[in-house]
Amino acid sequence: SIDHMHDSIKLGLEGTIEKHSAVLNRNALWKKTQRISSLPRYLCFQFLRFFWKPTPESRDHRGVKCKIMRAVTFPETIDVFDFCNEELQQTLKANRLQADKAFEASLGLGTKPAATSSSETSSSNSVPETAVPSDMDPDEYRALQEALQLSMDTSPTTSSSITSSSTSPLGNCLPADFTGLYELHSLVTHKGRSADSGHYMGWVRQGPSSDLWWCFNDEKVVADVRTEDVLRLCGGGDRDIAYLTFYRYKLPKK
Repeated sequence: SIDHMHDSIKLGLEGTIEKHSAVLNRNALWKKTQRISSLPRYLCFQFLRFFWKPTPESRDHRGVKCKIMRAVTFPETIDVFDFCNEELQQTLKANRLQADKAFEASLGLGTKPAATSSSETSSSNSVPETAVPSDMDPDEYRALQEALQLSMDTSPTTSSSITSSSTSPLGNCLPADFTGLYELHSLVTHKGRSADSGHYMGWVRQGPSSDLWWCFNDEKVVADVRTEDVLRLCGGGDRDIAYLTFYRYKLPKK
């Protein structure tokens, strides 16, 4: 039984497999552990809400389709660091350290930079050197980051701030400074106790890190849904229950 989505991911990456053991000279159960070596821009999780229940005591033994109403919570932000292999963890760890330093600098914390000449000062800008590629204008870089946050387009880009699977363990056109955090972006819910009927609705966050959501109920659209309302769609009752959840990569704070 699973109560939290995070636990299901961990269980999905671990398990047992039956293989022949040369030491025991017979088949044995081996523990299998898998880790993620490359991350996507978006994550999709499907909840097991419907199943076929055997009915051996019935006259026809045909069984019956059922819906699982059990509450399974899902987070607003998911951290995949623990699910990654060592190489990918090293990349994420370095990016997190860099993001922490940049955030502290924006708050006026940390070590103050050494004094520079007026010519050096005039040529610098508020964006940390490590955050802006050397061949890009800082303003263009900020505009690109904002566009990436709002865009749902997964087509490749030529920007040096985007990685490819051939040059980085991140892969799949993720930002080079990605820290391994994904933000809940949308979900599909099902309402009803039957596997053969009910009603599906869609829920979409209105913008990155926004607390407002759209609820698409056929032709009716509700625009004042809050994040706390969405997180209650975890099950445990007759109301709408999450069936699919979608997470989008989250950019570090600047």
